[in-house]
Amino acid sequence: WIVNILLALISLLDITNTVILQLNITDNLAVDWVTRMLYIVGKNESQGLLCVIEPTGGTVLTLLSDNVRDPYSIVLDPRDGLMFWTDIDTKEPGKIERARMDGTGREVLADNVGWANGITVDYARRVIIWIGRRLSFIKYLL
Repeated sequence: WIVNILLALISLLDITNTVILQLNITDNLAVDWVTRMLYIVGKNESQGLLCVIEPTGGTVLTLLSDNVRDPYSIVLDPRDGLMFWTDIDTKEPGKIERARMDGTGREVLADNVGWANGITVDYARRVIIWIGRRLSFIKYLL
């Protein structure tokens, strides 16, 4: 089934009732409060995607798709220009990755994290925190 990302009456993006992106599965999104860009993780067919949508909703860019299995959660740190996401898969151990918010400088921060389905940033301590669904854990990286 196709999930439409329908942004209705969201003043942040200044668009109304407009379908701007279609993905088979969408799992999470994050807003860059500096540039007002909307970052989305999802999946088309068998390929995972990290996309960004400009504030007007007119331009959708795919930042990452190579070697992205099933991105599940995303969080941004606009102060440092970084995005962090979880990539889960039923066949392989999950991982936590980061890249610059333009998609460059991608690196794996942690692997074998199971099904890490939630991630956040503690901005004051500059710590990444995630939670694992199947193993019921909370972990963090400095």
